[in-house]
Amino acid sequence: MNEKYWKTIEAVFISPISYLSIVIGVGISEIIRLIPTLIVFIIVASFFSLPNPIALIFAVIMLFMLFLFCCSLGLIHGAAALSNENFLPVFGYLFMGLSLLSCFFYPIGLIPDALKPLVEINPLYQGVAFIRDAWITGEISIISFAYVFAFMIVGLILSVQIFTKVWKTLGVEGY
Repeated sequence: MNEKYWKTIEAVFISPISYLSIVIGVGISEIIRLIPTLIVFIIVASFFSLPNPIALIFAVIMLFMLFLFCCSLGLIHGAAALSNENFLPVFGYLFMGLSLLSCFFYPIGLIPDALKPLVEINPLYQGVAFIRDAWITGEISIISFAYVFAFMIVGLILSVQIFTKVWKTLGVEGY
């Protein structure tokens, strides 16, 4: 949005780079920014219970995959922000709904039975449940890992395709 406001976004996208490299570049900068928080969390959490090293490695890999999935959602959100700001509230509500159905802050038992299938297909829920199980019990679900991995790959590819289509058809509007 800042690039759109300063009218430099066109210059960024004229350069001969792929949109996926933009997502990865932004992702790497955010990972570097978030690594100290992750390290502090692991140190504090290790005082209460420390998982086995393999489960810890898988939990961090899952966290990274969830991060890349969210980066792909962010690219779709960015495409909407560049083309038409009126879509931003819609995406805000969609992201809130996705977060609400991830059972990050509460157990799945508090969800009504009618909504449980939506929660179980949510890749954020699968990732959070995977990390929770790996950390607490040491169990590693290959199915959950593959499910989130597939969503990460499809999300990255699809987000780049959507962004490219929106960029070529609508361009930058507003400001």
